[in-house]
Amino acid sequence: MKRRIAWFLCLIPLVGCTVLAMAEGGDVLAVPAGTAPTLDGVLSEAEWDDALELPLADETSLFVKHAEGFLYLGVPAAPGAQVVGNAYIARGETVEILHASHALGPATYRLEQGAWVLERPFVWSCRALGFTDAAIAERQAFLERNGWLATVVNLGLTEHMEYRIAIEGEPMRMLLRFDVHRESQEVLTWPVDTAVGLDPGPLPQEAAFRTDRWCDVIFEVSDRTTLLVPEGTVPAIDGTLSDGEWPDAQEISLDDRTTLFLKHADGELFLGLSARAMGVVSPCIVRGDGVWVLHASAALGTAIYEQSTDAWARTQGFTWSCRGTGFTEAAIEEREAFFEREGWLGTIGYLGIRTHFEYRIDLFGEDSLTILFLFLGPGYPRRVLTWPGDLSGASEYVALVEGPLPETMPFDIGTWARLIVKSKD
Repeated sequence: MKRRIAWFLCLIPLVGCTVLAMAEGGDVLAVPAGTAPTLDGVLSEAEWDDALELPLADETSLFVKHAEGFLYLGVPAAPGAQVVGNAYIARGETVEILHASHALGPATYRLEQGAWVLERPFVWSCRALGFTDAAIAERQAFLERNGWLATVVNLGLTEHMEYRIAIEGEPMRMLLRFDVHRESQEVLTWPVDTAVGLDPGPLPQEAAFRTDRWCDVIFEVSDRTTLLVPEGTVPAIDGTLSDGEWPDAQEISLDDRTTLFLKHADGELFLGLSARAMGVVSPCIVRGDGVWVLHASAALGTAIYEQSTDAWARTQGFTWSCRGTGFTEAAIEEREAFFEREGWLGTIGYLGIRTHFEYRIDLFGEDSLTILFLFLGPGYPRRVLTWPGDLSGASEYVALVEGPLPETMPFDIGTWARLIVKSKD
């Protein structure tokens, strides 16, 4: 997990990171967009790589991100600790408390004549551990009824806590409190060292909330698709998506008859494509400071673009290799040499099934890869299927796949997909 926190005197938008800023009357927390994690009480390593990490104490952090209309919170503490969570959300003249310990319970205070008065005490639910049908159904009903869900103590790891909170409007004004029990109890808050205004124990009739000291939570809009690629078995790069080879892959539908498959194994990314007709494949990936076009048609070739002042300029054209259509010793040796030299290998259109395509891309020890997938099918008008986003009407991308290779390209790599590839180990 990566630390991605910065403090400034004003709110400043930066590319590729999130800024936490001091604002008049409190703090502003800008939450990045990411992928939705699984609420199972375990902060799996790759699940939170796209989140903002906020240090709460030496061994405890708070991870925040949003996805699909929900705010997600994750708290990992020291091994063996026990985490109890309270999220306080101020909306208008109410403060709702989202409490998670050995059960889940919401409570509400209302502002009446300058005092925060208890309107609804806790009603407890979701004590069941595990993932039986009954436990899952109870949690889903709780989420639909209350607009939030969290993991209870002893579901997953006791030192981990996860929240899912519906975004009903923004900015949200929040105070987050986590009680970490180990040899002693440690009370941690975000914003750090903010008084809650509520003592531990049974809820009093009145609370001393100072919502002006809480943080405004705003949600960054991201055009980037972030995908956690599953780890699977190594497929044979033979131009045939054989039965049993790709069920452990992520499936992405490009249209009603064209499907992209993604998985990784042994430090390499594997792509599979099942199309309705034979076409041309050209994934574009970011390598260092350049964009590499990995073209497979009747031969394999790599083109490279590097960013100039106002465009991406071509610095390397295609040099064609691997035209062999069989599996002779010479053809296999040529493909292996191409992979060693170029860091990738694809199948040409005449190898295997003509509507199937496969790629093998060396990750060179990296745990993520930025990619734009391009597939040019047959017929007219010429149309490129792209993922992510829709660039089907962009003539530059048709030319990038079909030729002649453009001298410059208007790449916007900030909108391409970021593939996260983490080993289960």
